Amino acid sequence: MLDQLVALDSHESWQDSRFTELEAEVEVVGGRERIFRRWQHSPTRRGALRREKSLTQALGRSGDYLVMLVGDPGSGKSIALRHLATQLARRVSRNGASSAEVPIYVNLKGFRPDEAPTPDAIGQFIEDAVSRFNDSDIEAFVREALRLGGAGATRRSGPGWLLLFDSFDEIPEILSATDASGAVRAYAQAIADFVAIRQDRVRAIVASREFRGPAGFGLARFRIVSLTDPQQKTLIRRAVPDPAARRLVTKGVALPPAGFAQLLRNPMFLSLVCEYANLTGQFRRRCTRHTRHA
Repeated sequence: MLDQLVALDSHESWQDSRFTELEAEVEVVGGRERIFRRWQHSPTRRGALRREKSLTQALGRSGDYLVMLVGDPGSGKSIALRHLATQLARRVSRNGASSAEVPIYVNLKGFRPDEAPTPDAIGQFIEDAVSRFNDSDIEAFVREALRLGGAGATRRSGPGWLLLFDSFDEIPEILSATDASGAVRAYAQAIADFVAIRQDRVRAIVASREFRGPAGFGLARFRIVSLTDPQQKTLIRRAVPDPAARRLVTKGVALPPAGFAQLLRNPMFLSLVCEYANLTGQFRRRCTRHTRHA
C-alpha cells in the first residue's frame, strides 16, 4: 500500500510531507432517515455537532463503521484520505497489524459494474484494485479477509481493515446521469451493505462532494471547513521554500485582491498560488488574470 501511495503521489507531483492538517465539522447522523436501516438504533447521539482540529486524527479514531467525508472541490478530501492511508500503512509496517488498521485506498472514478451496483461488485472492485500489486499472496490475503466467513484480521480495539473510498461523486454512472438521485442511492446502498455485513473486521470512509453525494449516508458526516489563518501560513511555509516568495504570498493572503479572500482558504487554490509564486516570484498578477477571466 505504501508503494502504491508513493507512486500515486509521484504521478500527481505531490509530497505527503507538504500535507497541512485540516479541520472538520463532524455531524453524527441519527434517526430513521439513514440509508442503512440496521443502524437505526445505534447508540451514537443524534444531531451531535462538534469541531475537530485534526481531520485525519478524527477519521482514524472514529468508532463509526461507515463515515462520510464531504467538502468542496479542492478542499483536500483526496489528499486527506491518502495522508491517513500513508500514516496507517507506515505504522502497520513498523509495528504489525495489531497496532493499526490496514488501509486500502480505492478510487471510485473507475467503478463501472456490468449491472446494478451490489455488495459483490464492491468486493470485486476492491480486489481488482489490490491486484495491481501483482502479488498473488497479497491478493489471496485481502480476498480471504474481505469475503463473508473469511478469517479477516481484527484488532483488540475493533476492525482491522479501513477501506478508503475516494471520489464517490465521480463514479461514471453518477456523473453521466441526468437525474443522479437514483444512481447515488443505489451505489451508496451497495457500499453500506458491503461494509455492514463485515463490520466485525472492516470500516469505511467515503469521500464525495456534497453535490451528487449520498444524503443520510453513514453514521457520521465529516465536513471539511475552510483553511484557518494558521493553516494558511503552514501550507505556505511548506509549499514555498524561498523566503522572499514566501513573504510575498503571505502578504498577498493577508491582504487579498477583491473577491479572493475565500478562494485563498481553499487548499487547492492556495497551493496553485504558491506554485505560481515559486515559478515567477509573483502573486497578484495571477489573481488579476483569474479575475478578468471570471
